Amino acid sequence: MSRSVRFIIALLVGLALLTGMALYAVRSTTRTWFEKDLRLRAELAVNGARASLLERIARDDREGLTQLLGEVSRDERIMGAAVCDARLNLVASTHGYPESLGCERLGLQLQLDASQAAKPQEAASALRAQLEGGEVQANVLPLVEAERTVGFVSLVHDLSWMERREMTTQAFLLVAFAILACACPGAGGAISSAGCCAVGAKTPPLESSSPSSGMCASSWSVSIRRRTRRAKGARGQPTGSRARSRAT
Repeated sequence: MSRSVRFIIALLVGLALLTGMALYAVRSTTRTWFEKDLRLRAELAVNGARASLLERIARDDREGLTQLLGEVSRDERIMGAAVCDARLNLVASTHGYPESLGCERLGLQLQLDASQAAKPQEAASALRAQLEGGEVQANVLPLVEAERTVGFVSLVHDLSWMERREMTTQAFLLVAFAILACACPGAGGAISSAGCCAVGAKTPPLESSSPSSGMCASSWSVSIRRRTRRAKGARGQPTGSRARSRAT
């Protein structure tokens, strides 16, 4: 195996490892960004309607809660919203809210996350689930009034758009890897030829059928011819002492 082939193989392996690390880093980073963005969107939506939600829960106005949840979930990324009371019973929900994300399941997750938080009453929770239409995330935010938790709100976000962005990013990285991999053979041949020709003036090339060895042989022969011409010119030209003796 020639030196250029070993260099190309090592370069391809290094590029493959670098691409894999970049895919993992980009995926984990983008997921963290998306989760933070969904949490901030959910908190902003619920905080804007918190007073109205508490008022309707106190009056047991289920119809008013349903209308208010419809206004809160107008975002195209929100699949549905629901309000549960402190006893983990469903109070109101929008049309199309996933039945698998019931109040008991979300309430237990919220209690688990709240037990590990510094402020349990203000702790929010997030739960991912796989539905028939794809992966979703439920952001659960408690409703607190006078330091008493009266219930919580669940906003279910569709994560299909996040998966599409991840696939686009992965495709871009794979295309970049393919372009670099196609450029590796040319780069390896050029580096090998440059290294061989750099020492060609001192060391004769080995016999090989590769293009780089032919280039090195040509460079070496040119270097030899130049040395021969310089030696002949030096022999034909008289030195200074000989020239003065002939002149006298």
